[in-house]
Amino acid sequence: MSLANVRALQMGNRMCANHYDYRPPIKSSSARRLRFWEFTDAAHCLVVGTCLSHADLLKIGRKLHLRYDNNVLDHDVHSYFVSKANFASPEARAMHKLLDQRHGGMLRIVSRHDEANLLDLWQQMKDAGQIAGALYAFMTLRNIPQSLRARIFGEVHMLSHLLGASYRQQSAETVRLQAELEEVQARRVRVEAGLHASLKEKTDRISKIETELAKLRGTLEHSNSTPDLTTRAKGMGKSQRAIEIARKRAHAAEAKNGQLQILLDETRRENNRLKLGVKRQQIQITDESIATDLDGCSILYLGGKNKLVPHLENHATLCGAKFVHHDGGREDNITRIDAVLPSVDCVVCPINCISHDACLRAKHGCEKLGKVFLPVKNDSQACFKQALKQLSNDRAQNQTFD
Repeated sequence: MSLANVRALQMGNRMCANHYDYRPPIKSSSARRLRFWEFTDAAHCLVVGTCLSHADLLKIGRKLHLRYDNNVLDHDVHSYFVSKANFASPEARAMHKLLDQRHGGMLRIVSRHDEANLLDLWQQMKDAGQIAGALYAFMTLRNIPQSLRARIFGEVHMLSHLLGASYRQQSAETVRLQAELEEVQARRVRVEAGLHASLKEKTDRISKIETELAKLRGTLEHSNSTPDLTTRAKGMGKSQRAIEIARKRAHAAEAKNGQLQILLDETRRENNRLKLGVKRQQIQITDESIATDLDGCSILYLGGKNKLVPHLENHATLCGAKFVHHDGGREDNITRIDAVLPSVDCVVCPINCISHDACLRAKHGCEKLGKVFLPVKNDSQACFKQALKQLSNDRAQNQTFD
């Protein structure tokens, strides 16, 4: 099967229409579940687009031996699978199986609740960011009231519009920051060129003065004539004045050099700040869960695997935080924890990869010093990013450190 004519399928596919059209579901042998192709309320497009990534669809296509054109668009692939979800096609069965495996826990949670509590459950899952699993569960269980299905359909549909607006705003901000970065880089090039030219000029001038002094000393030392005291005093006075003038010029050159170096350092810091701002904006477009309000915060990461430390430090740096690592006593002395704690604002401790003594030592030290102690369930990057987000939110609400 080929996706060469997928655009024609896209134009004829009405499941991607942005309206909710409910019809009673067809009776099935399953008492509690609607299978993917049994939807009767135009929910296929919403479920495919929200619950399955483009990579998921391509993986299903490879398993079914689908052939893709080199220029096929993401939307073409999406529309093709939505059209196949209307009936019990191999594509629909594969999508249904994948989503059942991925969201089996969510299906069990929703099925155990009474009808009166379903709306509150949806709100809790939505607020917790579990939209994909909750949407699939609510759309495939038969005990969901039609009014609640329609409400969930509308809320998730509007989220796509809100995300699109947010993407446009962040893209515009990224373009603005990129323009500022280019301007600062151009300014830095000009400043560095001026600095190098000025240093070269000062160096040449000092070399010239030193050459003149050397010639003058040679003349005085190797002179065959013996001048009288008055002539000798005048010559020494002239040499001394030349030396003083050379020293003053050298000091002035050093002072000018110091001013130019300060300006260069400030330009480089501004350049690094704008680079960090651009990188933050690019990451926020694809990962809105990242924390962005930890500027000036110092974090001690206690324990964990050494191979993950560079990645964790990169996440902390993108949030503006300073990252300090202690391996929990494997190689670093455990008593060093007491010396590090006063200089940090909080401690993040993965409880699956640290000794019990080191964890208790850090916890008691944080309680004594009034620091934030945040244990996480494991040493993965995802848990660390979630900890950064929590610290950022607490900081914004003035609940933890200032």
